[in-house]
Amino acid sequence: MAPESAPPDYQQELVARPETLAIMRRIVSAHLDLWELRELSDAATLCAHELLTNVMRHTGSPRCTITLRRRPDGVRVTVSDSDTAPPERRDPV
Repeated sequence: MAPESAPPDYQQELVARPETLAIMRRIVSAHLDLWELRELSDAATLCAHELLTNVMRHTGSPRCTITLRRRPDGVRVTVSDSDTAPPERRDPV
């Protein structure tokens, strides 16, 4: 009998839009449940929501990739956008 391995990382290409954010929050929450990291669900879904909102507001293209990576100490949420322009430093409003 082979040892059971941890579920793989999750990665999704998407177009960041308001209607996509709710779907992605549910997907992030479901993966954390699957990985038995339910206690991190609120923080991770908020992080994913904020990162995807930043793509919508601050890049020239809403196309992006979200990655959830299970780590020994929790989970890492990353979002990479497809905008080729370098980031601009802005003062907060």
